[in-house]
Amino acid sequence: MTFYCDAPSARRVAVIGDFSQWSPNAHPMTRMPDGQWMIRVDLPHGRYRYLFVVDGQPRLDRRAHGTVREANAWLDAASLLDVS
Repeated sequence: MTFYCDAPSARRVAVIGDFSQWSPNAHPMTRMPDGQWMIRVDLPHGRYRYLFVVDGQPRLDRRAHGTVREANAWLDAASLLDVS
C-alpha cells in the first residue's frame, strides 16, 4: 500500500497504525518534490486503522476509506484502510 500525505511545510511525517503497534518511528515518510510525503508499506489483506503524524500531531487521511472512533486517551479517531 502506498500512503500519501499532503504537508508541504512539515519537517517530519510518519504513518502509524495498528499494523505497526502505533509506533511513530516504524514508518517515517519521504518528502517528495511537490510537498507531498510518501511511503510504501507491505500489508496483507485486511482492515487497518491508521493516522499520519505531522510534526508530532496526529492527522486523519482525507483519502481514507472511512474513519472510526477510538477508545484511547490520546486518539479520538483513526482512518480506515481495506486491503484486498
